[in-house]
Amino acid sequence: MQFDSLLQDEENRESIREWISKTFTRRECVHFVASKTYSDKCGCGRRNDDHRAIYSNSLTNLNNQNKRRKQITNNNDNEPDVWKIQSCTETYPTNAFGTIEFQGADMYTGKAEYIRMSFDTKPQNIVKLLKNYWQLELPNLIISVHGGIANFGIQTKLKQAIQKGLAKVANTSHIWIITAGTDTGVVKHIGDILKENFPRARTNVIVIGVAPWGVVNEKESLIGYGIEVPYYSNNTFNSANSFNLNNCHSYFLLVDDGTVGKYGCEINFRRRFERFLSRHKSEIFMDFDFITLQNHHTIPLVCLVIEGGTNTIQTVLVNVHDKPPVPVVICDGSGRAADLLSFTHKYVQINPQTKRPIMDSDVQEQLISTIMKTFAYSKDQADYLFIQLMNCVANKELISIYRLGDEYDQEIDLAILTASLKVIDLQLSKQFETIMSWNRPDVARKYIFLTGSDNEKNVLEEKMFDALSQDKVDFVKLLLEYGVNLQKFLTFKRIHDLYNCKKGPSNTLMLIVKDVIKKIDSNHNINLIDIGLVVEKLIGSGYISEYSKREFKTRYLRSLTKTGNISVKINNISNNDCLDKKDYFDYPYNELLIWAVLMKRHKMAMFVCKRGEETLAKALVAAKLNKALAREAELDDLDSEISDEFKHYAEEFTTLAIGILDKAHKEDDTLTSQLLTYDLVNWSHWTCLNLAVSANLKDFLSHAACQLLISDLWMGGMKIRKNVTFKVITALIFPPAIFAIEFKSAKELQYMPQTQEEHEQELEALESSSISSSESENRLEDLIENFTKHQTSPTELADASNIDLLDADPNHDVKSPKISPEQFIEMYDMKNNAPCSNGIQSGNKFNKNNLKIDAQLSQERKTLNFFVRKKANKLRLGKKIYEFYNAPITKFWQNTFLYIFFLMCFSYVVLQKTPKNPSIFEIFVLIYIFSYGLDKIIEVCFNFF
Repeated sequence: MQFDSLLQDEENRESIREWISKTFTRRECVHFVASKTYSDKCGCGRRNDDHRAIYSNSLTNLNNQNKRRKQITNNNDNEPDVWKIQSCTETYPTNAFGTIEFQGADMYTGKAEYIRMSFDTKPQNIVKLLKNYWQLELPNLIISVHGGIANFGIQTKLKQAIQKGLAKVANTSHIWIITAGTDTGVVKHIGDILKENFPRARTNVIVIGVAPWGVVNEKESLIGYGIEVPYYSNNTFNSANSFNLNNCHSYFLLVDDGTVGKYGCEINFRRRFERFLSRHKSEIFMDFDFITLQNHHTIPLVCLVIEGGTNTIQTVLVNVHDKPPVPVVICDGSGRAADLLSFTHKYVQINPQTKRPIMDSDVQEQLISTIMKTFAYSKDQADYLFIQLMNCVANKELISIYRLGDEYDQEIDLAILTASLKVIDLQLSKQFETIMSWNRPDVARKYIFLTGSDNEKNVLEEKMFDALSQDKVDFVKLLLEYGVNLQKFLTFKRIHDLYNCKKGPSNTLMLIVKDVIKKIDSNHNINLIDIGLVVEKLIGSGYISEYSKREFKTRYLRSLTKTGNISVKINNISNNDCLDKKDYFDYPYNELLIWAVLMKRHKMAMFVCKRGEETLAKALVAAKLNKALAREAELDDLDSEISDEFKHYAEEFTTLAIGILDKAHKEDDTLTSQLLTYDLVNWSHWTCLNLAVSANLKDFLSHAACQLLISDLWMGGMKIRKNVTFKVITALIFPPAIFAIEFKSAKELQYMPQTQEEHEQELEALESSSISSSESENRLEDLIENFTKHQTSPTELADASNIDLLDADPNHDVKSPKISPEQFIEMYDMKNNAPCSNGIQSGNKFNKNNLKIDAQLSQERKTLNFFVRKKANKLRLGKKIYEFYNAPITKFWQNTFLYIFFLMCFSYVVLQKTPKNPSIFEIFVLIYIFSYGLDKIIEVCFNFF
């Protein structure tokens, strides 16, 4: 079996060699044409003897070799006077392709693929080589680096800025960086930047060098078919006409035009290759005879200029006037061509009539003088280069300048990414798709501008779904800023599709669904009914999910029936029940939180948890779900790392909940207590304290706010600061001591956490306290009624009454608030002390009824105020006795004494001789055991059923 595999690999390598030999060629000079400068040298850069050596090593037959030698040695009249590539060179199958193994002490050494090819090679064949044989994925962005060939210095801060910018671009997208490939000039600086930021193992940064074959140092060692060549780039010095390959590159395209020691042949080759890449992002099929291109898309291409000479200026000129044009990013301060282009771009103006670039005469003279000094040009040469510079900046929008230290200028990574979008004619949807592939919401903020049309709203909702499914939190935040209404967006169909989306991290949701639904198909689509069962299983303790309620099921069935998405069978629900029901959620952030936690999208869950309503409750729910998911992962014998991840997520949500609680406690401990005991209608009518206890969040429960609340609940209605245990036990033994204990006022009892039934009982007891009090309350209620009738709006009434959280509507919509007497007094004080009362000073019409009400309120204010304060502070004797015996601390000591008495009775019954008739002690023991057992049975049934 291993032999067959090796044989197959050998056959594949042989087929690749055969295809490369047929497809790619090299060029050799076949005519010796003396150079004008050196008569013993050919125009190709070789001497006559070097031509003979080439032929002796060629693959042509002997007759052709002799014929070529005669053509060279016999300098006849048919030979051209000027050396030209087309007439003086011929093509042969390439003889150099393989792998370079960079050697040396440099930590960045590694391997790089290379191939020698003719300057007129078709770009289609090059792309096929890269994709099908070198196994490269086509990029999302191409950065073509241009600059000086000779070595030059660059400011340290500017180099760091370029390094930081390229690192950011590389982290956002799968990019290709195309350079000149040799270890000189700008390529050397780019190589240094890559060494410090990008390890060779990274696959999202591909560096391709396009270098002339004739200038490569030790190129003879590269000749061979599919060989691996050790290359000592650091130990070999560059000469005047040959240069080392930079060891930071992964691939080399060595362009051959038959010359030696000359640059230039790679310029047009590189331009054609880059244009082909940028205009076609496609699937290229492995076919040795032709290439089929499908699904054409544009790959953004950006030209990055650092320093450079006149050839760089010519490259910029060609790029900006190409069709389609290529945007250029220039690093100001890097020297020579880059500085000249930056200066021209800064001071040039566009004539509105002629659309031609113009410049002030003084600035023009200064620029021409700088050109003469920079390149040692004559006046005529400088004038010609000035015209080229003006033509370069004729399209100013295509050129972006990065200036170091300019606080108003953008970072270089942002300049590159925004520049790449300038020439791409994409619709809004495609723009978002491209920017999302880069994962750069800051680019979207700078580049995408909305008009508010309906079509844009549809696109934004579509991209919101993509951002959620791809777990791109920053884009979700951006789309919300752009105005996406999450409530209208998150329909039943969309949340259903999100649960069945295959993108994103792997999760254990399907395993839990299989636990709650015993018989399930392999292609089962998860629906919200399944999610309801999953949530109830994970939270437990009698929790009832909103997805399991009949009302939701009717709405859900209607939505599924309308869209025809899936078929869900719900018992006892007809289609008629589903009419006129909304198919979206009142609290979409709650639903997204459950989805994000179950789908293991932690960053998204953290983001959703911090937005919307009931942040503390959502954090506690997320912590509980993650702890339950960790437990399920352990029970299913999954990898321990999965369980550890869920536990870590639970800890982060617990930390978030503690942070929220701590901040609230510092602001107002009374409201914090109400927050902990607020009835969470959307979470099965649980409280935050219930959720924390259910999740066993000890760090949360040990917080001062929880301990204060628990201590308050422990004391019940009593208000004892010292000697608590002694006073309670004394009152139990000697009941008249109850009246010596200080109790909370009625108002304080209203703020205590309690059930709705207790609250109603308390109100009934207070209303029946005395006849005189009832009469005063009736008068007060009449005044309250009159007052509320003259309020301008329910919102004003709600603001004035300062309604407690416990009595607020879950939807936070105030319709008919009930005003207590205490709140009424506060409202009256606010109303009289306000600078504008009843709208008189604010410009409303004069209202006599308002004055009458104010007069009536003023007349009876003292009586009502006295009654309210008295009622708020005084507690009836019967109420004191009730609060004492109903306090948890009292019940604890009662149970303790009862248990001690039970032990004494039990010991007595066991030790004494059994009487004929059951004694009173034996009856007590039986009743105690029976009641205790019944209580435990009820507790177990409540927890599990």
